[in-house]
Amino acid sequence: YHYRRAQAASDETGNTIVLYERYGNDGFTYDGIFCSVVGADGNVLAKSKLLSSSARLNPCETPVYAGGYVWWAGNSTADNAVYIYRVKI
Repeated sequence: YHYRRAQAASDETGNTIVLYERYGNDGFTYDGIFCSVVGADGNVLAKSKLLSSSARLNPCETPVYAGGYVWWAGNSTADNAVYIYRVKI
């Protein structure tokens, strides 16, 4: 796999939520956004899981954790729109 746009947000307990885009071995086939959670002590608390097969991460803005959710903005060139994503963590 190839990984791009790794981004992180911290929750209120010091855990780090890591989000990234995953691509196939060819580097072009888009698999989606994946997430894992790392504890304040560096131990993996939640292994990597697929959040969305169609959403994209914004390379210019960092995701934000609030109220049990990770939020980020993404865009689509197909319909020239901005989307706000929210995922329960």
